[in-house]
Amino acid sequence: MSFDIISHIADMQNQLSKSEKLVAELVLEDAQYVIANNIDDISSKVKVSMPTVTRFCRSVGVSGLRELKIKLSQNMKLDQRFLSNDMPIRNIEDIAQNILVKAQQAIFEVNQQIDFAMVTNVIDVILRSNQIFAFGSGGISSLLSKEMVNRFFRFKINISESNDSEMQKMMSATVGKGDLLFLFSVSGYNENLIECARIAKQYNAKIVAITRHNTPLAKVADYKLLIDVTEGDYVLRPTSSRYAYLVLLDILANGVAAKMDVQALEILRRLRQNQTKEQTINNSPLGD
Repeated sequence: MSFDIISHIADMQNQLSKSEKLVAELVLEDAQYVIANNIDDISSKVKVSMPTVTRFCRSVGVSGLRELKIKLSQNMKLDQRFLSNDMPIRNIEDIAQNILVKAQQAIFEVNQQIDFAMVTNVIDVILRSNQIFAFGSGGISSLLSKEMVNRFFRFKINISESNDSEMQKMMSATVGKGDLLFLFSVSGYNENLIECARIAKQYNAKIVAITRHNTPLAKVADYKLLIDVTEGDYVLRPTSSRYAYLVLLDILANGVAAKMDVQALEILRRLRQNQTKEQTINNSPLGD
């Protein structure tokens, strides 16, 4: 993992001299300029001497301008969207509109990309399974694995989840024929989940990947539910991919319930029967 020189410089600003702070401000505001120009240009732009630029480099832990440029270049490879906000949205109405539109777009993309034959196959294999493990890693994927348990336990399906990488591998080693692993990854490149799939396949479990198209995780799965969501360049907005994958989970859950029919209704009746009076008034959601 490369050293995050940009964060380091930001943290050190209060420890720098007045003239060194001017160099730091240029680095933080326009790192590309620093990478592209020589020490004379940089010193002239911020109106300090060339030795001040060199002292600044040493103050932030690099040997000189050349090493500073290398480390800045490594940071810049990350993603330009995270280094400057070219799409400022300040008005709360615009923020709300942006989120609503992206959520609707994510759901629309599910409608455009969903493979209904594959969804039907996955519903059938869920109903035939002995036990299901749902694994995710990271913010959205962990949420999805927990939500899958929340959706499916109410149909008396034997399901558990984990977002701990070591526990996931140990659980994968306990499976057998008739068991099912659901692996959630928005990127599709999570090495630990790919390893879990390999472990479980040794013991004849089946793998369902809920991820993006043409990813390593999709390639190792027996059943693939693949959705690509266009996120856009505004990184301050929470990712809208989760709406797409939550909708996909809801389709699976509803499909399982519909196949179970009266069995599912009876279990849901029991859940409602044992809720408190406050939860059952005004047609409130089951499990609220």
